[in-house]
Amino acid sequence: MSDRRYGVWFEPEAERYGYGLPVAEPPSEATPALSDAQLAEIEECATEDEVVRAFNFEGIRPGFDYAEAMTGRLSDDAFATSEGRQVFAEWEECLAEHGLQRNPSVSPTNIRGTSLEPSEQNIRVALLDVSCKAEVDFVARLAAIEAELQAPVIAEHLRELEEWRQEYDTALDAARTYLRENAE
Repeated sequence: MSDRRYGVWFEPEAERYGYGLPVAEPPSEATPALSDAQLAEIEECATEDEVVRAFNFEGIRPGFDYAEAMTGRLSDDAFATSEGRQVFAEWEECLAEHGLQRNPSVSPTNIRGTSLEPSEQNIRVALLDVSCKAEVDFVARLAAIEAELQAPVIAEHLRELEEWRQEYDTALDAARTYLRENAE
């Protein structure tokens, strides 16, 4: 799935979809539907097979109570800082040079007059938008502000995060070993 917290910023995506979201291609008619028995077999394999269970990362940690502080309104908080407002001002200046205007009543990164329809006009505007974001280093600068806002939460929970990472690394090492030993 596409990350749109900074609006459209990836040129190949803008070229193809404009402001629309990428859509998964529906299965072709040649793809047979799975029967109830096949679905039951898949479920059994996923829950009963010890090899599959060994590499099920969902069991490592059920989640963490500070997730909201790490994600949540983090982008909005970053946008509201003086540095974030400066990034937006520079981006808006570039947009204005191309006759475009931001429409914050829709979203912080919406461009007035655009829609999700992948029309020629929306693609043209999306490419100008992406170009302006690249020119002012929009994504990297906002991501750096978000990282600064996350730093105190990471520092507070560093030990737990390191333990969590070790659990993932151990599971990944086991998976790599399994694949190496069982490659055909």
